[in-house]
Amino acid sequence: MTLTTINLKLIQQDMVDALSVVAEKHDITIIPNGGTVGDLSGVLKFKIQATNESGESEEELDYKKYHHLYFLKPEWLGEEMRLKGKSYTVKGLLMNRRKNVVSIADSKGKQFVVNPKAVIDWMTFHGK
Repeated sequence: MTLTTINLKLIQQDMVDALSVVAEKHDITIIPNGGTVGDLSGVLKFKIQATNESGESEEELDYKKYHHLYFLKPEWLGEEMRLKGKSYTVKGLLMNRRKNVVSIADSKGKQFVVNPKAVIDWMTFHGK
């Protein structure tokens, strides 16, 4: 069998589904986080995320703490926005990134990272 990016993503999602018992047992979320593929081998990456007592993730806490550094408004956390015709929710900040630091998720929960300027432009244009 030759591996492709497409079947590696399918395998990765099957692994997340299979790990759902572990995630529930330890009260964590397991998220696909990229990987690489060759002809006969691949490397899959996963992000394990926990929440605090209030149910907030590290990304949410960092947004609340550091939003002002990127000229983001605190009320934009959790807000919905549209980019390239698709709907996304602002999830938080990834402080270990340089340029694209705002974490957003689509309606299926798939996470993406965008530049703060994209969020500011959209929110400002739509009067938020």
